[in-house]
Amino acid sequence: VVGIWVGNNDNSPMLKGSSILLATPIWHYFAQKFLKDKPKEKFHPPKINYPNKPMLNGSLVGIYKMNNKYLPQIHNILWYVDKNNPLGAPPKNPEDDPQFKNWEKPVLDWLKKIKINLKNYNQKIPYEIKLKPISLEKNLTSKNSLEILAPKNGDFIKNAFKLKLKIYHSLYSCRIYFNEKLIKNLKNLKKGFLELELKPQKILPQNLLEIETQEERKASSTKKTLILFKKIF
Repeated sequence: VVGIWVGNNDNSPMLKGSSILLATPIWHYFAQKFLKDKPKEKFHPPKINYPNKPMLNGSLVGIYKMNNKYLPQIHNILWYVDKNNPLGAPPKNPEDDPQFKNWEKPVLDWLKKIKINLKNYNQKIPYEIKLKPISLEKNLTSKNSLEILAPKNGDFIKNAFKLKLKIYHSLYSCRIYFNEKLIKNLKNLKKGFLELELKPQKILPQNLLEIETQEERKASSTKKTLILFKKIF
């Protein structure tokens, strides 16, 4: 392990930003000299199987469903994850953790600051519902026809937003619905990347984005679904 630090011997402060400006070229010089005769190595990212659990799967918003109604939750991580068993069941009484209130208050303050209507969020749900967060971003087929790169489930959107798709193989059709209304009907898509600007007529506090694809003309269609929230700041 190698590190570098630049500062004054008498503990007096450096000019703002000057320490990093000095450290960077020193580190660059050292790394060049040290690695000059070393074999090149390639970093292979590990394959990660993300659990279907908010926060741990990258989702800011936990989505739950009860009586055919979506019940989004926005909390600090201690609401979703047992710190003593992160991959296990969520805590039944997260408030019992001595740090919960300290972590939850900034989250709620942030929601108020961005003017989120909490009537649409954080409604109390039974523990048995909390055990089953729904993953709305599932593979369309075993071949994985496409991947939604943006937005992500639980994202906040404005009146117009970019939809970015990665298409893994040719598709006969791709229909895009926003709150159950068809807003795009695309035909004969080829493998590759696709970026669209969507401008729904009306964005609600909570919205449903559905992408329905058909690989062949007479093949059955499949859907990918996201829950998106209105950005009001």
